[in-house]
Amino acid sequence: MSTAQDIRNAVAGTGALDERIDLVLQTGDAVWMVRHGDVEVDIEFDADSDRVMLSADLGVPPADRRADIYELLMAYALLWRETGGLRAGFSPVDRSLSLMGDFGAEGLTPDMLASVLANFAGAVVLWRQAVAAHAEKLDPAEQGIMRV
Repeated sequence: MSTAQDIRNAVAGTGALDERIDLVLQTGDAVWMVRHGDVEVDIEFDADSDRVMLSADLGVPPADRRADIYELLMAYALLWRETGGLRAGFSPVDRSLSLMGDFGAEGLTPDMLASVLANFAGAVVLWRQAVAAHAEKLDPAEQGIMRV
């Protein structure tokens, strides 16, 4: 089982490994925010399940495309083997979407986490474009993956 200190060490060590990480901020006992390029990634550690959760804001889909975006995200969730288990949720308050993914914390190193953050941030960028796009059809298999 991992401890919050183990995860703290892994998170703190990522900044020196990837020049796109320009901010690492601990915001709670087991909660951090890492800015990877233009993407702010929230990192949460749950000691009971020994899992790390990443999440990032995707924005609010345009009202006229909301149903299409939700359908695309639901199809994407079914591709969990291909996507590393990424999925989305939305805030009922402001309808903002978030991309999320979790993985086991055991043995997590700064190198591993930096790689996961880079992959996750790349998927977030693609999904932000898809959410904002006005294209007719988007392929869920082309919207990014996360590998641990």
